[in-house]
Amino acid sequence: MQCKLCKAKTKYEFCNRCFPSVIERRIRRYTRLNKLFKKGDIIYIQGKIAKYFIPRILEDLPVKITKKRSEAKKIITDDTADTIIEQFLSELFPGLKKKEKKERKIIPLLLPITDKEAERFAKLKHIKYKPPKRNKRIASLLEELERTTPDIRYKLLRTIKKLKGIR
Repeated sequence: MQCKLCKAKTKYEFCNRCFPSVIERRIRRYTRLNKLFKKGDIIYIQGKIAKYFIPRILEDLPVKITKKRSEAKKIITDDTADTIIEQFLSELFPGLKKKEKKERKIIPLLLPITDKEAERFAKLKHIKYKPPKRNKRIASLLEELERTTPDIRYKLLRTIKKLKGIR
């Protein structure tokens, strides 16, 4: 297999040299299109990959980064697409554990990427990161769906976004 950008040989879609820049562009685009940050925001960063990205994304935007979670208006997490899909499916299917609702605005910074991509990115950038444990039933369901439809996670995210807009 060849890297889609530089045509180097690799076992992935992108080689180890191109992959971090692809992930960074995805996350920058996600934050820009969804207007996640604005002047004067008070944010708390929860997660090692989020701590890596926030200074690079915000650059000159005047926001306050607080060390106290209770002071923050927005909480930035390392939640990936897999986290959001699991939460949604847990709510959709009875008998699966639900997560508690939070009162502050929680921003899943890594939404445009999966756990595997986050793990690979962290390894290449030498960031200590371990994806959270997933519900085995949901994980096996997604793996089974992924065999027939490789981009099922992204399709599910679009569907979840549309369904949440209905409320």
